[in-house]
Amino acid sequence: MLLFAMVVTTMANAQNVYIATSNSAVAYHKSRDCGYLNHAKEVKAVSMSTAKEMGRHACTACYGNAAAAASKASARKVTKRATTPKATPANESAAEKKVAAKRKTTKKVAEAADEQTTKAKKTTKNAKAEAAKKTATARKTVKKAAKEEVADAKADAKKKVTTAKKTAKTAKADAKKKVTTAKKTTKAAKADAEEKVSTAKKTTKKAAKKTTKKAVKKTAAKEVKEAA
Repeated sequence: MLLFAMVVTTMANAQNVYIATSNSAVAYHKSRDCGYLNHAKEVKAVSMSTAKEMGRHACTACYGNAAAAASKASARKVTKRATTPKATPANESAAEKKVAAKRKTTKKVAEAADEQTTKAKKTTKNAKAEAAKKTATARKTVKKAAKEEVADAKADAKKKVTTAKKTAKTAKADAKKKVTTAKKTTKAAKADAEEKVSTAKKTTKKAAKKTTKKAVKKTAAKEVKEAA
């Protein structure tokens, strides 16, 4: 198990990472596309072990806060071992000054890293808030468009119903008008027929009366002739 852990650690240290070459750079990065490298003048690839030997710690954006914190502690130990000379009576005071200065520098580096982490978190938070705002706006727009579409559909349906009612009313009025006209026509035809029948009756009666009168007159004349 220990051998496996050593192999994994060796393989990890052999992997290439990316660092900015400026003096103010403090971290190593897993990806060349890390946002913290966007403004670096020069970026180069080195092994992870080399980066650690340089006192660089893991980038919080690339490796996460937990890994970065552990890496910072390890980087401080490496820096301290690399820069602190053995204490001797001759150089003990100078060594203490160097250690104090290095600690101060390390503290500044750690503070700068923390500041970068805070800025990254703030940027992420702002991006999430902006995305949520855009999503909410998009939902409102879709909801408004759907509402307007439903309103338009209702208005169109109402208009069609109104038009259909008007058409039906017009058709009913037209049919009623036609029935009234037909009734009037029938009544006029009936009156005309009745008048013709009445006229025919009068004509027939008059003709019959005339014929009867002639027949009576003829019979009377015959009887008078026979009597003489």
